[in-house]
Amino acid sequence: MTALAAAPAVGAVVWPTNNSDWTALTQNSKGYVDSSDGKDKSTDIRGSTSLSAGYYYFDDDQFLLMFRMRINKSPFDKKGKWEKNVWQVLFETDGTQSTIDWALQLDQSKSKTNNRVEFGSVSHGSNDTWLNLGISDTTWNSSTLFRAVATGETKFDQKDDYFIDMAIPYQVFASNTGLAIGDTFTVGLSSSSQHNTVNKDTPDGKNPNQGPFSDSVTFNPAAIPEPSSVLLTGAGLAALWMLRRRRKRVRPRIEAARSPPPPSSTA
Repeated sequence: MTALAAAPAVGAVVWPTNNSDWTALTQNSKGYVDSSDGKDKSTDIRGSTSLSAGYYYFDDDQFLLMFRMRINKSPFDKKGKWEKNVWQVLFETDGTQSTIDWALQLDQSKSKTNNRVEFGSVSHGSNDTWLNLGISDTTWNSSTLFRAVATGETKFDQKDDYFIDMAIPYQVFASNTGLAIGDTFTVGLSSSSQHNTVNKDTPDGKNPNQGPFSDSVTFNPAAIPEPSSVLLTGAGLAALWMLRRRRKRVRPRIEAARSPPPPSSTA
């Protein structure tokens, strides 16, 4: 497996406010299509030419590349726990459209309380029917890098569809894939019941290596910070927050000390 950059610490993520903030993945300049696979609806990725199955967003304030996929029902069980499934964003980065090279996935397969987003390289089975996801080195056990929200716009099967959102730091994505600003990649969407393969929904029900993939996406962040810069920025913001908090506590005491005593009353 390809050596991967270490996962940096990531704080609370601020997600885009509106559905319209995201950029749709396209196929032939139309929405990324994924028809029903007729199986478990929470792993059934859905999309049409007018309502794409996938989206992306460059957040230059948080240095995060975000991805979104549309699924056919809530990923939570009746108790509000995550179902034991995995949702995957597959990347083709070297220009060879017959092979997937990398994967970003939300892994809830081992426990209903998992909080795990993973990114790693992909190897291929003997017949290239399924992918072997060698994902273990770059892992965030943090609920801040993923979420699930009702779409508020589609009900493919009479129930609210949901979005699965995931994020990856620019620096991790760039250093592992070798992509520079201005380079392009394509995307496929899939799901699974296992951490290291694809065995549920594949790109429109076909061989995941054969697509259909999205049209090219340009890796276009404003800048890719060095790892040390990210750490320093995080430390600086934390220090500023602590300083402001301390000033808020101290200021009332200072003002009280400066205020003259009230005039004494006379008979």
